[in-house]
Amino acid sequence: KADRRVAFVVGNGAYKNVQPLPNPSIDAKSIAGVLRNVGFEVVEGTNLTRDKMTERLLEFGKKAQGADVAVFFYAGHGTQYRGQNYLIPVDADILTEEDIEAHGVSARGVVSRMGRANNRLNLVILDACRTLPIKRQDRDAGSGLAPMKASGTLIAYATAPNFVAKDGNGSNSPYTKSLVD
Repeated sequence: KADRRVAFVVGNGAYKNVQPLPNPSIDAKSIAGVLRNVGFEVVEGTNLTRDKMTERLLEFGKKAQGADVAVFFYAGHGTQYRGQNYLIPVDADILTEEDIEAHGVSARGVVSRMGRANNRLNLVILDACRTLPIKRQDRDAGSGLAPMKASGTLIAYATAPNFVAKDGNGSNSPYTKSLVD
């Protein structure tokens, strides 16, 4: 029954410097279609560079101001470093774990931006619990995504925190397929 509904849907799979993923762009298009069908205004992006992710996030932040419901959906590489989650743009060049902070997009930053929009309800859906194929891993990195907390925001993961989600063999990831169904 929400009057004003906005969403930012991202599907990153055509990575230049880490393992490409076949499902995220299809996942994003599927979720964007479902959201549009139930009345959401959707800001959509596939295979976004860091600059484009930031640009679209700012656009979404403006549209989300005072919305009844705001949704952020992300499919693609995501990882945790030092207890914080990062969403990985397609142009990220991550050779060491320290590069994650410099090249990734902070999931906490996305949640914070949504919180500042004064929405009635925020929903963050992360189909991105993967371990990045980098050469050196140290004790500051973990598998999957770290748990996050945010007041007034429901955060849904493709798998339990600190576990790695499956990409699946079909056109959608198993998690997104379940959401779409």
